[in-house]
Amino acid sequence: MKSKAPSAHERLIAAAPRVSAVLRKLAPEFSREPGHDAFFHMEIGQLLLADLGIRTRRVFGFAAWRVGPGVGDVLTYHPVGLGWLPQGPESLPYQAWLEFQNLIIDFTTYQFQRKAKELDAVDGRTTCVEWCPHYLLIPHSEARSLTKVVAATFPGLTYYQAVPKLYSIVDTGTQPNESAVRKARTLFGSGDLTVSPGCDGTT
Repeated sequence: MKSKAPSAHERLIAAAPRVSAVLRKLAPEFSREPGHDAFFHMEIGQLLLADLGIRTRRVFGFAAWRVGPGVGDVLTYHPVGLGWLPQGPESLPYQAWLEFQNLIIDFTTYQFQRKAKELDAVDGRTTCVEWCPHYLLIPHSEARSLTKVVAATFPGLTYYQAVPKLYSIVDTGTQPNESAVRKARTLFGSGDLTVSPGCDGTT
């Protein structure tokens, strides 16, 4: 009896760690704004997954992550949230991620330490980062409201909200950097993909 071919969902779960590693290795070389490059991670991640027959959709909107237990240990891309961080263009407070079926895919979360340092430099506070996953692959049902993320006393909570009005502003149809795409595909197909396990937003 022939074994059943893995579903797209199973292929996504298997591929996500390697896509994340490729992006962590690629971003320092090709990203124009490290720490503010969610679009770059989204578009390259989408291409690599598409190469595997996994069709994801782009999503733009607001997001927040509770990275530590303290009152101010929240990073947000939201105009009224704590830990506000601009993303651009025109310093819009937005996040870009991918979705597949009921799953949220965010390849930028390894940058939490970098984002926290940038925020601290602006507001003079110290953000404690106890939670900094290399990437997120979670069901929509695990995301919480912004209010719950801000009010929580433990790290690991997330908030994602699509904002359709942002799509025409942010996704202007520009093509990804061809050199970055070629290198991403080469890295993904290579046998050795060694990436620092740290959470500093640079590797």
